[in-house]
Amino acid sequence: MTTQINYSQIKSAPVNVADYIAAGSTADASAAFLLAIAATPTGGELLIPAGATYYLGSQIAINKSMLIRWHGIV
Repeated sequence: MTTQINYSQIKSAPVNVADYIAAGSTADASAAFLLAIAATPTGGELLIPAGATYYLGSQIAINKSMLIRWHGIV
């Protein structure tokens, strides 16, 4: 038996956008990005992992201090 965890279950781990997006989704990910940003504490870290294409259908404003790690091609 294996146990699957996500980043949000590891104390002090970065907030991972992928934890808020349905697997294999090609839909507008704006809402998921906003949820992940809201879950990232001020001064925390937001991880945008490689391996997927994220479509943002609207502008996203970040109004707090955080580190954003983008892995992959922009």
